[in-house]
Amino acid sequence: MCRSIAVLKLLVFLFGFFYSLTTTLLGFPDRPVKVIVPFSPGGGSDTFARIMLRSLNSAGVSAEPWVVVNIPGAGGSIGSRRVLNAEPDGHTILFLHDGIVTARYSGLTAFGPEAFEPIAGTGSLGAVICVGEDSEYTSLSQLLDYAAENPDTVTFAANIGAPSWFMARLIQHAHGSAAFRFVQSGGGARRFSDLKGNHVSASAFSVAEFLNFESGGLRALAYLGAERHPALPNVPTAKENGYDVEYENLQAWWAPKGTPASIVDELSGMLQEAMESDEFKAELAKLQIDPAFLNGSELEIDMSLRAGRIEELGLVQPSTDLPRLEFVFIVVAALGGLLAICSIRRFPHFSQRGWITDQTLLSRAGIATGLVATYLLLIQFTEIPFEALTFGFVFLITIAIVGRARITRIVLTSIAVPGLCYFLLHRLLGLELP
Repeated sequence: MCRSIAVLKLLVFLFGFFYSLTTTLLGFPDRPVKVIVPFSPGGGSDTFARIMLRSLNSAGVSAEPWVVVNIPGAGGSIGSRRVLNAEPDGHTILFLHDGIVTARYSGLTAFGPEAFEPIAGTGSLGAVICVGEDSEYTSLSQLLDYAAENPDTVTFAANIGAPSWFMARLIQHAHGSAAFRFVQSGGGARRFSDLKGNHVSASAFSVAEFLNFESGGLRALAYLGAERHPALPNVPTAKENGYDVEYENLQAWWAPKGTPASIVDELSGMLQEAMESDEFKAELAKLQIDPAFLNGSELEIDMSLRAGRIEELGLVQPSTDLPRLEFVFIVVAALGGLLAICSIRRFPHFSQRGWITDQTLLSRAGIATGLVATYLLLIQFTEIPFEALTFGFVFLITIAIVGRARITRIVLTSIAVPGLCYFLLHRLLGLELP
């Protein structure tokens, strides 16, 4: 046993040593930088991110390439949670617009911008309210008036919790009595598909998305800006329709909380340098995107102001109390109990030989059930790193199941081996792990 303990200590020491060594010697970045775009390919966010990364990579401002990883779902919250739990070393960052604020006020997440390190804001996109080209609605006023006279009948495709949902709430609020029936959709490409297929009545898009989808059968009713957009001279503003609504979606970059300030500054500098290239400016001109740049502190202030606008709509930040999870506990407890009963019936000689008693088995099954439920809750509702939670869970569940007998060898197998695999696959080879 002493030899096993010594081996375990050696492996843990080597893991920490090589982890620190690679960071110190190789510098930043020492492997590709993964940019998590929490939406499907083809939408406005994905298009903007790819333009930025193409400019950044071609300019050679980074020692390693930056790559887009699309992780769509739940209004951007699945992808943002991936970065929330990522290692704070600057190699996994988030590209997310105002959705980082609106998701919290829609109840999709219990976290907002404060859960990340702000890197930079790199441009804002104007927004338009659109319908299909064959729609019966010819103006924003007509759309809202009908939604007021027939509440919950006008379907509005939105990525609930994302800016498309927020835009609709803004114009509803400005009208006073309009009430859309929101239909959960996705990114810009998905919302355009829903409109094209006549599954919904209206939706909201960035100017870049509209310009991309217009020829496919999209018609803009109103632009949400102070004045008509130069690229859309025939599209009236919401103010021209009588509604005091202005909105621009800020494109922003975020790092996991705890990322060193030096790395955040380096990331910000790379983005700013890439924005100065002629290639990037030409691409933004085509998409009619304002190339404004905000550093980390400026981005933090801007997001606070945007959160204030959301609160003015009467949307209250959801409680952080845990939702009702009785179903999860019942299922986990039932499976644990079934396992205990089957084990007792199948191996009655355990009790006869004194290896294990029914009471011990049931106790261990109960402890294991509680550990599984706790692990699921902590992953969902805390900011503890995924790796730390998982290793701790494996360690405790191993003790709960097998007891303290031969625990050193079991821990050596169940923790040290996965830890080394994680180090080799993720840290050295840069593979994306769940």
